[in-house]
Amino acid sequence: MSAAELSLTRVVHACVLIELGGEAVLTDPFFRQHWMVRLKEPIGMAVEQLPRLAAVIGGHGVIDHWNVTSLSGYPYKPETPVYVATEAMRAKAEAAGFLDVEVLDWNAERRISSHIHLKVVQAQRDLGLKANNYVFSANGLRIFVGTEANAIEPLQRYRERQPAVDIAVLPIDGSTLFRTKLVMNAAEAIRAARLLGARTLFAIHYGVKPIPFIFKTTSSEEELLRLAQDARDLEVVTIETGRRWTWNERSF
Repeated sequence: MSAAELSLTRVVHACVLIELGGEAVLTDPFFRQHWMVRLKEPIGMAVEQLPRLAAVIGGHGVIDHWNVTSLSGYPYKPETPVYVATEAMRAKAEAAGFLDVEVLDWNAERRISSHIHLKVVQAQRDLGLKANNYVFSANGLRIFVGTEANAIEPLQRYRERQPAVDIAVLPIDGSTLFRTKLVMNAAEAIRAARLLGARTLFAIHYGVKPIPFIFKTTSSEEELLRLAQDARDLEVVTIETGRRWTWNERSF
């Protein structure tokens, strides 16, 4: 894989393995069932299948995103950097055996390898919990990762000052908790991807079952594909867990 190549493997829900420029980054680890999370799809990869990671990132501290103890079988915890949104997430990562853990505020930047740059983009605070968005770049290729993205306005402000991204990894199920909206729905994800200048929308966050009267999902991957079926400016990707998808530059 050359420095500008990119592939993504959807592990489950918001957990994605990103392979960029010959190195790998993991988002929102979830490799083991948890009693609080009712998955509607299988976990697509075992933790033992992970390559050595350049970094682990966490967008949000709730257990469907930050099941960091499920990385217990990952052998490189002491030397793998972890970047998170809150102190509570840091505490859980350190308790799980990671030694290099940092809480990053919005607009922070880090060089996580010789050629991968990380920038934190504002997300939102919902129910008192802070979320981060992230942009990775390597050799001119940019990927936006918004595992708990909800608000559009911060993305608009980012785009006013920064170049377009190539791929937007965004949630699409419009989930709500006690009627409080947590993430984007399908239509909003399409709008957000276009606003960011992305040529590809890689859909995530549609792997959890609703809980009657408590947790609802208001959108789906079927709705996303229906809304995007006539789009000529945006490729939409929905894949089953465990499948590795490789991005190829396209001209629209």
